[in-house]
Amino acid sequence: MSSDRAPRVAIAGVRRVRQGLGQFFAKHLVAHGAVVPAFLASRPGSIDEGRATLRRVGVEARGYTDLDALLAADPVDALVIASPHETHLAWLEAAIGRGLHVLCEKPLVWDVDLPANEAMRFAELADARSLVLAENCPWPYVLATFDALHPQARRDGVRSFEMELAPLSSEPRAMLIDAVSHPLSVLQEFIPFAEARIRALEWRTVEAGRVELSFLFGVEGPREPIRCDVRLRTVREQPRPLALVLNGLRADRHVRIEDYALSLTADGRQVPLPDPMAALVGDFVRAVQHGEPAAIRGLRTWRIYDRLRLLDQIVRHFPGA
Repeated sequence: MSSDRAPRVAIAGVRRVRQGLGQFFAKHLVAHGAVVPAFLASRPGSIDEGRATLRRVGVEARGYTDLDALLAADPVDALVIASPHETHLAWLEAAIGRGLHVLCEKPLVWDVDLPANEAMRFAELADARSLVLAENCPWPYVLATFDALHPQARRDGVRSFEMELAPLSSEPRAMLIDAVSHPLSVLQEFIPFAEARIRALEWRTVEAGRVELSFLFGVEGPREPIRCDVRLRTVREQPRPLALVLNGLRADRHVRIEDYALSLTADGRQVPLPDPMAALVGDFVRAVQHGEPAAIRGLRTWRIYDRLRLLDQIVRHFPGA
């Protein structure tokens, strides 16, 4: 795009049916200088509810059920896909086929035989048209704040990593699909530019509302793999807990409900945490507006592919799969 004009972005999925992230995407888009003139609803009867949801975060937008109708009336540069993962494939096909940049909720695609290969197909289609394709995995943006809280934690490399998350789903397999992209995205920051492997996968707990697994994450060669533990527990009340542990040093996310201010805490200490989702959205808006080097676009899409490859590996080894 490479323009001073504010990017125009539509959103698919703005109601609070599952995660309800559409309104937060809208708020962050506007905060970073984009315009949200329109949204896509699954059916005409949900348009009023979608409009009211966006209005609560100060966004006035028109609703449509068809992307072509939206583009004819409210031309946009990009589409944010915040709807359930079962809908992603169709929205990705439609958006990239019409030359739109895309920011998609994770996992990018699912419910196909080889999700990683399908993700690479979309990446190649987007790259051929110099389109930004991004996935909503914002937790790598937390690492700078973690380092401020624990300055010594990563000084000699990362030997162990743990992440605790609270997905809304309670069915164990769905919990994995909902949440495991997040720890994988953080692990990719520790071993960049390489195709990592998962070994010694062990299921420690698998029950309704609770899944715990451990594995080794690394690449071929002399470097020791990172020992990883992922703990998922269903929590429906807000704010839902989240914690990172690097080399045995723990940081818990704290949310101040009255203004949703975030921080990381440990041992009575607290460091303000810039909203990682807002940071990711800001990078997306800047890339859409000003363009980006092909190398950056290529690294992002490679990581999307690799996350889906690893997530697929984990889910395929799920007990009873």
